[in-house]
Parts: sequence; C-alpha cells; structure tokens
Amino acid sequence: METRKEPENKSFDRIRTDHAVRFKFLTKEFTDPRLAEIREGTAVALAKDGLLLWAPPPPPEWTSDMLRARVYLGINLVLPTLPNPLKALARVAWIESVDNDRQRCYYGLRFQEIDDEAKLALQSFLSQKTGIW
Repeated sequence: METRKEPENKSFDRIRTDHAVRFKFLTKEFTDPRLAEIREGTAVALAKDGLLLWAPPPPPEWTSDMLRARVYLGINLVLPTLPNPLKALARVAWIESVDNDRQRCYYGLRFQEIDDEAKLALQSFLSQKTGIW
C-alpha cells in the first residue's frame, strides 16, 4: 500500500478506508472526448455524505468548473459488503494540490444523488465500522 499524506481540510466525520473507486467526469456545460474516460482511484475516507478520493488529477482547465458544480463525478464505489458497486453522483467540494511525482491528488466529494438502497447500504457499512447509527 502506498503512503499518502492526507490533507487536513475536512468537512464531515469519516472513517479511513481503502476501497476502489471508478469514476467519470460528467457535465452538460461542454463537450470533450476526455469526459468518456473511466478513471480509477481510491476512497481513503468515507462518510454518509461523501468521500475523500485519491486519484489522478482532472484536466487543469476543468478545475474551476468542478469547484463551481459545473462538472460532477459519477462514481462507482466498491465495498466488500455489497455484491455490486455503490453508485452515486458527487460534487467536488475541494481539490488538494497535485502530487507531481505520483500524478495524484485528493478530491473532497459530497454526494449529490444517491438512491435510497445505496444510502442504506452505505449507512450499514459505516455502522459496522464505527458502531454509530
């Protein structure tokens, strides 16, 4: 497992995790062939309202649109207690500066859309890990 320095800015209670995430950037604001790319990262922290994603950075010209909620992330989060990935639409709350050596950065994500079944599955997973809820 690679060593990461986790950023200090956080806006929700969370548990540390190490779960695979597949994601795509989604927007109606512009077209770009890179929007079709499926990317991979790791959820290094998870909460009922969002997650901390360690993944390749976005194209630099998209950063402003991401922070203004014009570009979202469609995510598939793999949890060991679920037979299928948890699917959600997430808004980027913040992006930590890029680690140029590893070409990775942190994304602070907040769930915007997540169906009731996925919410319950996430809540159950979190309660198993924390004893809360």
